[in-house]
Amino acid sequence: MLDTNPLNLLSIILNYRFVIPVYQRPYTWDEEKILELWNDVKENWVWRYQNVDNNANHNHFLGSVLTTTVPDGQPGQLYIVDGQQRMTSLTIFAAALIDVFNSNQVAYDDNLLAMFRGNKSSVFIILNEGSDYFYNVIIEPSRAEDSREARKQAISTIKAETEVESKIKGNYVACYKAIEHYVNNLAINENKQRHLKGLLSTFLNFLYVVKINVPIGVNIIRIFHTLNARGEPLSTGDIVKSIIFGSVWNKPNEFAKVSELWQDVFGEIESEPSIDVITSYLRHHYISTRNYVAERDLTKVYQTIVEPNSIDGSSHAVKLLESLKDEAEHYNTLLQSDSKSDETNTHITLIRDHLNVTLSFPALLAALGRWSQNPVTLNQFLRLTENFLFRYFHIQANKNIPALETFMSDIAKVIRTNQNALPIVQQMYKDKSADGSFLNAFLIANIGPNITKYVIGKLERQDNVQLMRFISNTNFKLNYLMPRVPNQYFAKNDIDVDCYRRIGNLLIWSSKLKLDRTLNTLRNQQQNPLPVNLSSVLQVLDKHQYWGPDAIIERQTILAKDVNTIWSLS
Repeated sequence: MLDTNPLNLLSIILNYRFVIPVYQRPYTWDEEKILELWNDVKENWVWRYQNVDNNANHNHFLGSVLTTTVPDGQPGQLYIVDGQQRMTSLTIFAAALIDVFNSNQVAYDDNLLAMFRGNKSSVFIILNEGSDYFYNVIIEPSRAEDSREARKQAISTIKAETEVESKIKGNYVACYKAIEHYVNNLAINENKQRHLKGLLSTFLNFLYVVKINVPIGVNIIRIFHTLNARGEPLSTGDIVKSIIFGSVWNKPNEFAKVSELWQDVFGEIESEPSIDVITSYLRHHYISTRNYVAERDLTKVYQTIVEPNSIDGSSHAVKLLESLKDEAEHYNTLLQSDSKSDETNTHITLIRDHLNVTLSFPALLAALGRWSQNPVTLNQFLRLTENFLFRYFHIQANKNIPALETFMSDIAKVIRTNQNALPIVQQMYKDKSADGSFLNAFLIANIGPNITKYVIGKLERQDNVQLMRFISNTNFKLNYLMPRVPNQYFAKNDIDVDCYRRIGNLLIWSSKLKLDRTLNTLRNQQQNPLPVNLSSVLQVLDKHQYWGPDAIIERQTILAKDVNTIWSLS
């Protein structure tokens, strides 16, 4: 039976303390969301102010908060299963309200401070991520005699380094400015003190939540999933995380161990704003150590892993996280290129950022685990993999994603299980991308602008250091020698759209060029030594009166001469 209880915020503040379980997603509210909360408080107060003779309470319902008892916790201490975003934001709002009271030298109801009293483990709410920043910037300064100055000092000295911390800071600033703006823009005949006290009374007495307490033993992870099926959906990583924690929910010792291991695993991996790190690592690790799995099936396979106990009675969740912990450092190397070897970092950066083939991460993860102490072998593997991915994925255009990830899972298995793995991997790459097939594909290949500098740099036989400098140099521009559409220099009959993106039609130069059909502008640009990407153009122009499809095809043949050596699988 669920314990359901509607309570105003004052009752919540005086009687309960909340802890966010580690399986929960981090704090995500943005400024727009928290300013909606401010508008709810303001509008409620304005209605009561304008209807002073009306006996109606005009309560505002904020929603439900699903809780369960913290085992061995302090009196009144509860886990929040659902509702942490709202309760965290109410605390940030309360801190801003205290500061506006102090900056306007108005005394406030001491009950408000109950959210911030006590030691670090007994304040109103303890976050699962960003808790130190939250305590030092939101909780502790609220107790100071001049809370506004104390908080400004804390914000200036304690930098918001994570996305959660930035949201905490940004939401406080947005609330403070909004409340202060409201107070400062009151009419001259309005009593500022009365409005501030009215806002405070609204906040404490007329905001209601329904607290739903779930008895210990109920499957709260299932309830968590059900509640989060509404509104913004959980990520795949969030769901797998809750499945892992849910498998040990009623086993305090193993729950504590899983919590510790989870922090160890994902504390090792630096957050990447552009990717869901939890989902990507869980998936790549599974592909690397087991088999290919689509993201949509990830929750199913991890449910299968953690649900039963091991033969010895221990939890599969603990064993799983120990395995994830063993390779978390290597996964971070794939995301950050932070190994001790510059050559290793260069290959990883080229694969990840310039070839943009993170599909290879399962194999790379296995290689870093196997050969991290043997950089010569590791770099041989990375060079082979870089060359294979360029040949197979970009030039031969084999872009069947599940098939390539399955192949990379097979490569990972070879690395993990064979004593002499590198020659086997090399042969597997050759079987997929034979020299003859690669050369034929290169002769007619189109390439996207994102890898043009990589291709030209490699054709120029630049070493890794030169190549990375060339790729990062924004002074070099991409030029298509024959345009895609007619202009004053090229008539419609001079153009072949199929040849427009051919490698033979591309030139990387220090400026954007305006070229006629004879490309005469380039004849005056010769340098010593002459870059191969320009020398091949001039070589072709000696045979052709003007630049067109025939010239592009011939130039591509010249550039293709040594590609099996440049992108060698030997």
